[in-house]
Amino acid sequence: MIDRNQIPKLHEVYCRETGLHIALTMQRIYFWEMFLAREFTQTDLELVCRGMRKLVKDKKRGMTCLSFHRLIADLENFEELLAEYRALARRPKINRHRAEVLRATGRPVEDKSKPAQPVGSIVSRLLLADGLRKYRKEHL
Repeated sequence: MIDRNQIPKLHEVYCRETGLHIALTMQRIYFWEMFLAREFTQTDLELVCRGMRKLVKDKKRGMTCLSFHRLIADLENFEELLAEYRALARRPKINRHRAEVLRATGRPVEDKSKPAQPVGSIVSRLLLADGLRKYRKEHL
């Protein structure tokens, strides 16, 4: 059962989330009814609008992707976008900043490891150690 009292609230959320303030006409009411008939929610609308707005901000999409007819009237497209953004929301957030990750896992932030050494010095020490082993084997 469609609750038509939700339509003005959904339209208000759409206008707020997209920044596109448009009138709630009879045609748009029809599309909101179809939206509710497919059992989409206000949370779904907010998730998709915010995801699309981020793409616009990052210049990966144009403002037209937020238009009412592309976002709400095309419910197949909305459903696909919703599935994508739900999948992204489930993905764990990885903190790429080393110090924050170390603190979060209870490890010390300062690096106690030795600085990197040039390969040439390591190879020369290995050759010396090999020569010492051979000398000991022959003379001791």
